[in-house]
Amino acid sequence: RLAEENDLRSIAFPAIGCGVYGYPPRQAAGIAVQEITKVFGRETSLREALLTAFNPDIFRALSEALAGVRSRRPHPGLG
Repeated sequence: RLAEENDLRSIAFPAIGCGVYGYPPRQAAGIAVQEITKVFGRETSLREALLTAFNPDIFRALSEALAGVRSRRPHPGLG
C-alpha cells in the first residue's frame, strides 16, 4: 500500500524472517508470491517486485512459488 501511495515503480521483499527468526521458507515464499500476485492483478503503479534470498533454501522456495504462478498467469513484473 505504501509503495502505491508513493507512486513507486518497484519494490523488494527480502526474506529476513526466514533467517534468525526461523520462519519456514516455503510458507514465507508462498505468502510473498500470493500477495504480490494480488497487487499485480489490479491497477497499480508497481511494475517490478524483487524477491531476495540469502541462501539456497530460500532461493529454491521462492523459485518454486514463482513457478506455480507463472504457469497459471504470467506477469512481466513477477520475477
